[in-house]
Amino acid sequence: TPEWISSQPHGDCGGGREGVCYAPRDVSADGGGSDAAFAGFVRALVEHNRQLDPDTHALIKFWGVWNEPHAKLFWRGTVPQLVRMTKDAQEIIKNADPGALVLTPEPASNSKHGNYGIAGDWLNEYLLAGGGRYVDVVAFHIYANNNDRHPVAEDVVRMVENVKSKIARHPEIRGKPLWMTEGSWGKSDETNWEDADQAFAFLLRYEVLLASEGIERAYWYSWDAPTGTLFANGNELPQAAAYRTVHDWLVGRRVQKCSSRSHLWSCALEGTHFKGSILWNDEYQKTATVDANGFASFVEAGHERAPIDQKGRLSIGNKPVLLETSASDDTSPHQQTDSAWSLSRLLLAFDPATKR
Repeated sequence: TPEWISSQPHGDCGGGREGVCYAPRDVSADGGGSDAAFAGFVRALVEHNRQLDPDTHALIKFWGVWNEPHAKLFWRGTVPQLVRMTKDAQEIIKNADPGALVLTPEPASNSKHGNYGIAGDWLNEYLLAGGGRYVDVVAFHIYANNNDRHPVAEDVVRMVENVKSKIARHPEIRGKPLWMTEGSWGKSDETNWEDADQAFAFLLRYEVLLASEGIERAYWYSWDAPTGTLFANGNELPQAAAYRTVHDWLVGRRVQKCSSRSHLWSCALEGTHFKGSILWNDEYQKTATVDANGFASFVEAGHERAPIDQKGRLSIGNKPVLLETSASDDTSPHQQTDSAWSLSRLLLAFDPATKR
């Protein structure tokens, strides 16, 4: 919020610029008032976007109302104020572009200090205040970050399930897509991994689990920032290659509900003329031997397809392995079009400061 319209222009924002985390002064705590300043800003931005040449510019199609409103660094207003601002933004955006999508404000859950339920709790409060009627997408952030030792990708399930259980109480948003619009392992210098293979394994498991939970879009944060780093010192890091594996394995296929037993995870994978299973062991730097009889071949993440030997035994570690019923079926998954996954749904955050 600009200082000139902030209700607390010199208010503390937890290390951010003074006043920016407070509501505009023309919106009362209960959501009343004119909301003219915010509406004017949205109207100007929407009009600018509408006039851009689509041949030379990427037009905005998805509009997020507010970033991480649970965090005092970003928001110290009330939930009714954000509902009112969403309502006004939605009307302006839809009048200019009926096909545009409006997202809920995007709270974040994270593993660190056990903050698994933040996103679900905040969204529940927002929907109770009536915000669901003004949005097309339920959006949130998921950070499976360092919790004393190292990041655990499987924490994704607990955080997403919490969101789903809380929003299920609100029939007005039933059927609306769930988007994870920001997330990763968190600060890269706090990961405590011994090698890039662990980062590679995390990213792949993180994306597979999001897909299994029905998340339609997943935005990794970020390419070359200190958080979720995949690019540094002018070079792509080895863990960035996990994105290519995710593409090869998931695009054109559906990941069914994942389950775990004695640290061994299994996710069914289905596509046109394809059935397989993605397996991994979640114990850090540990392996497990599994019976792979009934499968024709396997693909270890980052490696070529290989046949399963006559004994049918495989050693499974932290890097997922794809077991295939037939090595010849569905070898070009990216050409399938009947799936919940598409390449456009696997995205990296763009850093405007570096133009990457």
